[in-house]
Amino acid sequence: MLVGVLKVAGIALLVAALTGGALVEPTPLPTPSPPPTVEPTPTVEPPRSAEPVTPPVESSAATSADRIGGADRYATAVAASQQAFATGAGIVFLASGTNYPDALSAAPLAAAQGGPLLLTQPRALPAIVARELTRLGPAEVVIVGGTTVVSSAVEAAVRSLGLPVRRVFGADRYATSRALITEFAESSSTLYLATGRNYPDALAAAAAAGSIS
Repeated sequence: MLVGVLKVAGIALLVAALTGGALVEPTPLPTPSPPPTVEPTPTVEPPRSAEPVTPPVESSAATSADRIGGADRYATAVAASQQAFATGAGIVFLASGTNYPDALSAAPLAAAQGGPLLLTQPRALPAIVARELTRLGPAEVVIVGGTTVVSSAVEAAVRSLGLPVRRVFGADRYATSRALITEFAESSSTLYLATGRNYPDALAAAAAAGSIS
């Protein structure tokens, strides 16, 4: 224990001798200042060119819908005729209401000629159709199809109303369609051709075909 104290005292004397007899406390080093904070330079975006403003497009879609109908197909055809030809028509096409080919062939031509297409039973003229023919007062009634499709009895019933009748037909549905075109269609650069064995495609094309002038 004593030896340890003497060693400490000797170290103290040695330090005192080296420093001129006085113990000098070490000068504390200055604390370095933190580097100044550099604010980032704001990035300036180039001005954007004004985008052209597109005006709103007005919709051409229908905003309302009407339903036209009757108690059966014959009454529905009459209702359509009354809606479209309230003041009468110069020509009326009359086709069988029990099969579709002749009526489909006649529909666009009726539209192009400015007249309605009415339907009839093969062997009897429905009373509602007879009344509509009288109301329309056409200069001509075109019966579409031969007597096996629209009978002579129907033709006689139309004539009894005091209306002129012309029958247009062919050996089959294809020939009848061609006969109608020969009689009523004007020259055109567009021809719609659909199957005669089923009705949907011809039905869908009929309105478009009738709109061609």
